[in-house]
Amino acid sequence: MTAGPIDAFLNHETDTLVVGGVEFFVVQERAMEWAALVRRRILCDPPAGVATVLPETIRGLVPHALSLLPALGLLTHAREGGEDGAPALALIPVEATDPRWEALRSAIDQNIPWRTVAPDTGQGESLDPVEPDTLLAAAVAEADLMRLAILAEQAPVAETAARVAAFHLRELAVPHDLPVLFVCTAAWVRPVAEALSSNESSVPLRRVRREDLRVHLASDQLAQLISAEPMGFIKRYESWRSQSADGMADWRLLGGSGLPPGRWEMTLALLHEARGRYEAEYSTVLPAALIAPL
Repeated sequence: MTAGPIDAFLNHETDTLVVGGVEFFVVQERAMEWAALVRRRILCDPPAGVATVLPETIRGLVPHALSLLPALGLLTHAREGGEDGAPALALIPVEATDPRWEALRSAIDQNIPWRTVAPDTGQGESLDPVEPDTLLAAAVAEADLMRLAILAEQAPVAETAARVAAFHLRELAVPHDLPVLFVCTAAWVRPVAEALSSNESSVPLRRVRREDLRVHLASDQLAQLISAEPMGFIKRYESWRSQSADGMADWRLLGGSGLPPGRWEMTLALLHEARGRYEAEYSTVLPAALIAPL
């Protein structure tokens, strides 16, 4: 049953992938460009609900975690299956430029119902740097990037995880005519679409509460070490974000992208800022050629 909408999307017959009242919005986690695309999508065409692939167990702490933004937050709990029984913490970064957190933040801003729908694995998240190139996100239609991600995906999530997500998505989608926006990576698309199309309505057995969950504000030094984006980029993203709610309708009518400056423009702005600070501190003038575009 799921081959139809997925194939139609991959074959460019439609620019949205909707299954069972759920619109899949495929993103790259911890990537600023995708956070901006998610916010633009929600503000320009508000969905009935917003769901993200963050653990269902953190739902009660989401408002507190979001209140820390744009500073980096950390959700922690005891990690399961640690080596030699030694205590360890599982970490989930709360970042302003992560599309999953932006989805929840924008939903709350717009009074849109929201859910975190992924099962709790007990392992937290990797803090490794994000390697894939995201520069195309502002230059290529997001539907085309989503198609590429789905076609390239080789490690779909487990059936149980998909059933948990589908259960929550059905709850969010049932009372509404508009679709629910599901912000996820490509690994979730086919398994969740299959679960949504099945007649299975019971919720799988899984952990639904954690008593040891905590939210922390990361220090500036720690944030610089583990943030997926440079601090200067986050500052400029926040500046765009604060203006986007009022300006999004005008951008849509005028045919603008409605997106923040790209990485190149942000980098150049930071270099100019650093140049100005250096000149003020040392009473000297640096040649403009030092930061002129090549």
